[in-house]
This record gives sequence, C-alpha cells and structure tokens, in this order.
Amino acid sequence: MAQEGWAKWEVEDEQANLGLMAMADEESRLNEEAIKEAEAEAERLRLLQLEYEAAAAEARRVYQVDLEALEKERSELEARAEAAKAEEDWDLFEELDEALQSLPTTVEGYRERNAERARAAMEEEIANEEAERQDMALEDKPEDKLPPEPTEGAGAEGAEGAGDDQFVNAK
Repeated sequence: MAQEGWAKWEVEDEQANLGLMAMADEESRLNEEAIKEAEAEAERLRLLQLEYEAAAAEARRVYQVDLEALEKERSELEARAEAAKAEEDWDLFEELDEALQSLPTTVEGYRERNAERARAAMEEEIANEEAERQDMALEDKPEDKLPPEPTEGAGAEGAEGAGDDQFVNAK
C-alpha cells in the first residue's frame, strides 16, 4: 500500500512539474513577445526621433535662410538710404527710411509679409486673367447681331407712313 501511495505521489508530482513547466514555457513565450513588442516600439520611437531631428534641422535651415534674406534686405535699404543722403536726394531718402521703418523685425513678420505679398500677387493675376477673358468674350461677339440702325430715305419714311395708314384705317 505504501508503494501505491508512493507511486501515486510520484505521478502527481510529475504532473505538477509538467504543469509548472508548461506555465513557465507560456510565461517565457509571453515574455519573449513582450520583449519583441518593446523592441519594435523602441525602433519606432528611434525612427520618430530621427524624423524629428531631420525636420528640426530643416526648420533651422529655412529659418536661417529667411533671417539672412531679411538682413540682406535691411542692409540693401540702409545702403541705398545712405547713398540718397550723401547725394542729398531727400525725397528718396525719406522713401527709403519709411521702407526701413516698415521692414519686419522678425523672421515671422518677414514670412507673414511675404505670404501677404504672394496672396496679393495671386489675386491680381486672377483678376487680370478674368479681365482678359471678358475682353476676349467681347471681341468674339459679332457686331452683325445688333439691330440695324434706321437710315434716312425711303425705308424709314415708309415705316412712318405705314403707321399713319393704320391709324387712318382704324377710324
């Protein structure tokens, strides 16, 4: 009987060990999946970081280009104003001084001004194209569709006389 108990215990112990091993295998598999997911997320974040860094570098480059363009515009206006002052062309000097005063002081202001100029130019181009289309439409209209103007002579008098006859006949 003791051997039966011992054998039963060994079987139960073996089954428990198999169950524990299965649980450990499942936990290991889940851990491996979690590690793979974490590695994939880390790679995705690394790629996002690279994209961010590239976008930030491009934004800095574009900002620098706009800053240099603004500084160049300012220095050119200053040089022209100084030349006008030296030549004592006070009207030109005042005009250039006003342009200097109205010049944007920030890159953002410079960009806004340029965007407004681009919008205005586009609107003007659209208006010019529309005016051109209207002019072309007027040119395409044949003038012979207009009613003929009455001319002096028999035809005009005959029309008047015809109307008089109708009035007389109606009495």
